[in-house]
Amino acid sequence: MKKILVLPIAALLMLTLTQCQKNKQGFTLKNQTGFELVYVFATPITDSNWGQDRLGDSEKIAKDADRYFAMDGYEDDVCDFDVRADDENQRSYEIRRVNLCEIDELAITPQHAQ
Repeated sequence: MKKILVLPIAALLMLTLTQCQKNKQGFTLKNQTGFELVYVFATPITDSNWGQDRLGDSEKIAKDADRYFAMDGYEDDVCDFDVRADDENQRSYEIRRVNLCEIDELAITPQHAQ
């Protein structure tokens, strides 16, 4: 009887792990600006403001470093986001209308400077 239960339990565990790992809008931001990033904003394109800084008060992204953003709290069909990062010199970099459901990485470069 124990062997019979192993397969259904294993299948359920795999399904649960897949669902836990799935975050459609999550992405890795690659800082290729040449400067330290001190603020990062990512909001659905329907939002009229940038919202809260996703790095918080003390976190920064060093030059040439990467940082993953989970983007929890959005419905699966909310995919198009505007992303902004501000560097240590108060320069802003923006990428508009990014489909975060289709990409895993997003590079911020000097050509995105505003």
